[in-house]
Amino acid sequence: MKLLKRDSRKQYRNKAKDFSPFQFNLVLPGRELLPGAIFNTSMHGATIAFDPQRLPNIALNERVKLQLTTTQSKKIIMVDATLKHLKNANDNVICRFQFADPSSLAKNLDISLMSYFNRREAFRVKPDINEPIVVDVEWNGGSTQGRIIIISFTGMELGVKPEVTEIPGYPEQVALSFRLPISEKTLRIVGTAFHPRPLGKIILYGIMYDWVKTENSYQQESVITSYVIYRQREIIERIRED
Repeated sequence: MKLLKRDSRKQYRNKAKDFSPFQFNLVLPGRELLPGAIFNTSMHGATIAFDPQRLPNIALNERVKLQLTTTQSKKIIMVDATLKHLKNANDNVICRFQFADPSSLAKNLDISLMSYFNRREAFRVKPDINEPIVVDVEWNGGSTQGRIIIISFTGMELGVKPEVTEIPGYPEQVALSFRLPISEKTLRIVGTAFHPRPLGKIILYGIMYDWVKTENSYQQESVITSYVIYRQREIIERIRED
């Protein structure tokens, strides 16, 4: 697989150019804020990853306060929530919170953000535009290369050249091979393509992972999880610096 040369993590970190419309912080004793990396959101709750070195001991079903801050307007919304589940994964603690009063959140939430809370799906991130991620795509009778436009825990949006022979859609399988900047491991994932549409000079395909048919799915999902968290933390750090 043809891959672009990658610099060190430090250089990669300095080149972050992504954007998030909002962020969640956990309110600690003394009103200190602990930034989190968002996994997914809905009107009923959110799944957020935190630095285990800073996260205090929280019991299941314990009430906490989350601070939601919008990036553009800097609007702050305080959200009462209950911790319903947590697990350790890739040097992070992933917490699933249930909101105490979804109707209050809906009343205070900017209209532009409603779409992020009306669908329960994995939070998505964009790779660094200065360090594109190339994907080899293979299927029965064809193959091509594409570039990741957006990636999440459940799938990706893949950009390919218009002259590429049409990638078969659902229910046909495709095989994806690629590496993420935080790891030397080549990921090999089974997926299905759907909903091709033009986007500028490329054709954009949605790709849904099929973890059941993917070998060593847990290890490969862990690498993607680490990358999404890594990108989220870069976004949070950049927002705080601004």
